[in-house]
Amino acid sequence: MKYLSIFIVIGAMVCGPLSHGQATGKMKIMDMIANEQEDINDYVLDIPVKITTPESYAFGESEGEWTLQIIPAGDSCIVQCKFGHWQEDSNTHNAVAWVFDYITFNHVSRTGNVLMCGKLKVMLAAHKVDGVQKKCALINGEFRKGELYKGNVWERGDYLSIESGYAKDTVELLSQKVLQPEFFKGVSKQRLAILRNSLYAKYAYIFKKGGEAEAYFKAKGGYYPRHADVAKFFTTIELKNIATIKELESSH
Repeated sequence: MKYLSIFIVIGAMVCGPLSHGQATGKMKIMDMIANEQEDINDYVLDIPVKITTPESYAFGESEGEWTLQIIPAGDSCIVQCKFGHWQEDSNTHNAVAWVFDYITFNHVSRTGNVLMCGKLKVMLAAHKVDGVQKKCALINGEFRKGELYKGNVWERGDYLSIESGYAKDTVELLSQKVLQPEFFKGVSKQRLAILRNSLYAKYAYIFKKGGEAEAYFKAKGGYYPRHADVAKFFTTIELKNIATIKELESSH
């Protein structure tokens, strides 16, 4: 199954809402699965935005499924797109592994409840279902291609409570929150190196052939190296955590 995730990282704050007139205009909200236009009156578009813990939203289904994650990160804004695809064998061209790639936007600007990712927009809103308002996110284009939908079309992503909130796993938390040195108290130098390199492995970095990092992540599974340089994928949160870990390693 193809899987695309877009991670949006914004500060914990309340943003002034976009007026209903500004938000709607001639916008069309589409059900991309059924290829049908939805009733705009079923949406609340002029809502204030307050993010205090990570929130996730699901778009599409089956091989077109992808998610959007919003994570508080001080007063900065980061958007990250994660999408899955099959990696082929270079000789046989057969699919051998399901892998993920990323597109990262740091320092994203915002206006009210709308986040700007280059020319693409993400609007945080609410969808009325059977008289009940449910959180949703609307996007006006294809993040993988960086292209706008034609005709001011927006696609809805539904809130996923099961994937929201801070991760309990330290490796995942390194991508969600800037961690202070005290967080790593008592962690061995070897474990610190693994935590730091886990962020590189996340982006399929090609470690030194025959080295400890390569051996560790290949043995762990789910690691399919493809990139010699992963600098463009890192978020500012991850870079800060990498710097903190490096300092702790040097002090051991």
